[in-house]
Amino acid sequence: MIALFFEVTPLSGHAQRYFELAAVLKPELERNGGLLFIDRYTSVERPDVVLSHSLWENEEHLIRWREHSKHRAVQLAGRERHFRDYRLRIARLADPSRITDNARYVWASHYEAEPNERTLGELYQSVYRERKFLVVGDGVPVQQDMSTNTQTFEIVRDYTMHDRAEAPQQYPPVARSR
Repeated sequence: MIALFFEVTPLSGHAQRYFELAAVLKPELERNGGLLFIDRYTSVERPDVVLSHSLWENEEHLIRWREHSKHRAVQLAGRERHFRDYRLRIARLADPSRITDNARYVWASHYEAEPNERTLGELYQSVYRERKFLVVGDGVPVQQDMSTNTQTFEIVRDYTMHDRAEAPQQYPPVARSR
């Protein structure tokens, strides 16, 4: 299983356009195949940040979606007109018995209600599903952050709009003047 964590900071006044573009792409995404789960969240601590979190059967389906012509057009529109910044992490579901110090990890915990205790990761609230929360953290989760719905993923690629070293596409970095 492959996880995608797309954390985006829209330009002021452009958040609604992000959601509109996502809605336009939804039928294409469904036809693409391989998508197991997708939801969008807003950060509780950074309200201007939106997280699109999806799970895919395999990397082949994700690559097909990344290369989809309408998706590429929306990517370009986001980069050129709607986003101040973004961070994209692609990661494989990690086998707990094979976690090493030599790899980079991200974990995600799903909650049916807002967690009672402060967690070590960043708390996000679902945009579409009432009372659904997600906590995302870097590294391997510590025991206090383990819920029954916590998954750890080994990061394959991690890049931003400004740091493209691990990006599979050849879009140039965008200057930080926004």
